[in-house]
Amino acid sequence: MAKRITKALRKALVRSLHTSDSAIPTEVISARVNDDPKTPPSMRTTPKQVAYMLNVMQRQTPDVIVEICKSLNGKSRHGNTRFRKQFTVNRYLSLAEAEDAVGNVMEKPKGETSILLSEAAMEYIVTKREQGVSAGQAVTNLVLADIEANGMPTKDANAEHLLNAAKHDLKSVTLHSLPYSVVSYLKTWRELHGISAGKVVEDLILIDLSLSD
Repeated sequence: MAKRITKALRKALVRSLHTSDSAIPTEVISARVNDDPKTPPSMRTTPKQVAYMLNVMQRQTPDVIVEICKSLNGKSRHGNTRFRKQFTVNRYLSLAEAEDAVGNVMEKPKGETSILLSEAAMEYIVTKREQGVSAGQAVTNLVLADIEANGMPTKDANAEHLLNAAKHDLKSVTLHSLPYSVVSYLKTWRELHGISAGKVVEDLILIDLSLSD
């Protein structure tokens, strides 16, 4: 699961990139971040987490983080082409300038939305609540995992399976404190394919339930 990108973690990622003269893979970046004496144990990362965070940071600060696609890596569940990437930093920037640039990115406010879910999906939410996980956090976890695995939805994404979501006996649930990335993900499905947030969340829940069987 992707971690929240704190200012300290952003700077640690930049330090790990700035020590190399060329682009490096996420496995190397992750090891360097974990070995950084300024990185506390709670901020240890995996290569997958590093890939997600650097993809986010590259979109936010393209003048600082540089990505290089090395080879194709198949197709995602959404039909998007995957690439094996390596990352570096803009060599015209000093370490201090790069750290300052990525550290000053303002996080966008969290939002909330109400969605309609089937009985099976609502049972999933209720079970998560009993485990101490709010509905908003449960959905956030599912969405961030899908973004990490498949990327953001695109015009070419396969949306047929989402159109088969339940249409009757639906119950409403309000999702609080959704990160901007989750709100953007749900909004993108609606704008590109006309798929409601409820149908998207329903699909993610059913997938997670099938993997748990």
